[in-house]
Amino acid sequence: MKRSERLQVVLRLYQRREDQAAEVVSRARGELDEHERQLQQLVDYQRDYHDGANTPGRGVSMAQWRRLQDYIEQLRGIIAQQERQVGLARVELERAQSVWQNAHLERRSMESAIERISKLEQLEQSRQEQKMLDELIQQQQQRQRLQGEN
Repeated sequence: MKRSERLQVVLRLYQRREDQAAEVVSRARGELDEHERQLQQLVDYQRDYHDGANTPGRGVSMAQWRRLQDYIEQLRGIIAQQERQVGLARVELERAQSVWQNAHLERRSMESAIERISKLEQLEQSRQEQKMLDELIQQQQQRQRLQGEN
């Protein structure tokens, strides 16, 4: 078996590693999208709630207003926590993309190496075939000379 053919096994391993890294990137991107969606929902909810609480002529007592402000403050805390989750998800996505990129480059390098080796093997095979052909022609010429002498 040629060296280039044996290296196909290694290439398949690199491809599998790249595919697995791509799956991790996909999951990380989905998690980031989900965290961002949740954050946007919280921000929208806070804005709507805040706008409703500050509607003129609503007639709320001081105790109700204080509870409202406490609730809005709790929402701010929840939003800050969700923003941290978004940040962590972004970092995880970047890490996953870096792993995928390295796996992709390794696979591409292996493909290039196999291609170069394959070309060298083809060149060597062509040389051997030419050498065999030259030897065959030389043998035929010797036979013809020997037959011509007889």
